[in-house]
Amino acid sequence: MEANQSTAKEGELLSYAELQYASDFLHSPEHSRLQNAVDFLLNAVTDWPIFGLSEPKDLLANLHIEITGPLTFNALRIYATVASDPWKGEAINSLLELFDSERKQQFNLDIELEAILIQLTHQCRMVISPTAR
Repeated sequence: MEANQSTAKEGELLSYAELQYASDFLHSPEHSRLQNAVDFLLNAVTDWPIFGLSEPKDLLANLHIEITGPLTFNALRIYATVASDPWKGEAINSLLELFDSERKQQFNLDIELEAILIQLTHQCRMVISPTAR
């Protein structure tokens, strides 16, 4: 497995409840990039048009079914343009924003979505609960 690939284990990704808490908790200028990322992920989970889908891990599983191969920026961008459901396109567009963590229109084309979500999980948990390191 390459360095930019990850396999999320149970509990390794933020739950939807943790995302909501993080979104509320991170209202300060020092955490604005992290809050933006959390909000993009919340939007993607909410917009994905599968009844009962409520967790980021479930969204990730659905994406692996819909898209063959690694969930890279380019794979997601292409899928967003051909998705038959406009809500899937909206969800993917929110996820694409996660590939530009510095908010400078410089997208990391090599990393996979799962690795980004694992990083986001670790960053949020360190800020929200520093003892959970």
